[in-house]
Amino acid sequence: MKRLKGFTLIELIVVMAIIGVLAAILVPVMISYMNDAKMSVANANAKLMYNASAEYATMCDVHEGTKVESITAYQMVPVNSNEAIPYDGKNLGKFISKLYCLNTKKSGVVSVKMDGDVPEKSAWAERSDSQFVGYYPEPAEKAGGSLTIE
Repeated sequence: MKRLKGFTLIELIVVMAIIGVLAAILVPVMISYMNDAKMSVANANAKLMYNASAEYATMCDVHEGTKVESITAYQMVPVNSNEAIPYDGKNLGKFISKLYCLNTKKSGVVSVKMDGDVPEKSAWAERSDSQFVGYYPEPAEKAGGSLTIE
């Protein structure tokens, strides 16, 4: 009787079991890495909002000398790039929208807490219902769900 060359059913099952175990180990780790990357982006965007707020506050002091008001959960939408934004301390949201949306062509939600005319804290989320919310100067450690920066 001539023996056919190939793998037996047991060998194939063992290989599939090994691949299944490896996949079960790697998938949660990869999801964790993706979540960490999203948090890093959210924290970086919160830092950008913080720096933009400081820049606007500086320009208001130089040009008008008025106090910058804080904004909370401001929904950013793309604005006209030709629009002139007055530095009167009342257009921080427009300034941040223009700066951020022109650079990324995205929208988002930002919250900035001001201490007088200096930004104290900022928070950023891709959407108002996003579970990835970044904070600055204290970066978020894990996924949140609120833009409150009390």
